[in-house]
Parts: sequence; C-alpha cells; structure tokens
Amino acid sequence: MLKRIIKIVGVLLILAVLVSGCSEFFGTINGRIAANKHAIEYISKKYNVPIEQLGADIPSYRYGQRLYVTGINDKQEQKKYTVYVRMWGGGEVMNIYEE
Repeated sequence: MLKRIIKIVGVLLILAVLVSGCSEFFGTINGRIAANKHAIEYISKKYNVPIEQLGADIPSYRYGQRLYVTGINDKQEQKKYTVYVRMWGGGEVMNIYEE
C-alpha cells in the first residue's frame, strides 16, 4: 500500500513539473488571452478602429524575450497588424509595440 501511494505521489509530482515547464517555455493560456486582449485594445486606440472590427490570431510565446507575438486582423479593411506584448506576472502590460 505504501509503495502504491509513493508511486502515485511521484507520478503527480512529475506531471506537475511537466505542466509548469510547458507553461514556462510556451506561455500560459491566461497569458495568451491577456496578450490578445491587450493587443486588440492597443490597435483599436492607435488606429481608431472599433474593437468589434478586430480579430486576433493565436499568439505565440517567445521564451528568450518573454513576450507574446500575435496577429491582429482588421476584418473590414483587410489589414493585419503584428503586435508584441510583454506582460508582468498578473497579466498587466509591461511593454507593447507593433512591427
């Protein structure tokens, strides 16, 4: 019985390490959602485009630079903007800029 408990705890520990490692190198789901939200707001304010007119691609995370890269699409004007978003731990924008 004790061996079984130790095995279960060991597997759970390994699983937790794997999940946290993936989050570190590929970003988190909450981070991706926040990056898209901030990028849409940024493009909307900068170019005076209604938020309803903008859509976002799935962002990618650049581990070495610790930032998310996302594509924002203007559905009406058929334009695409590439936005880089770096955030603090709580999802607050630290730096945002456009390519």
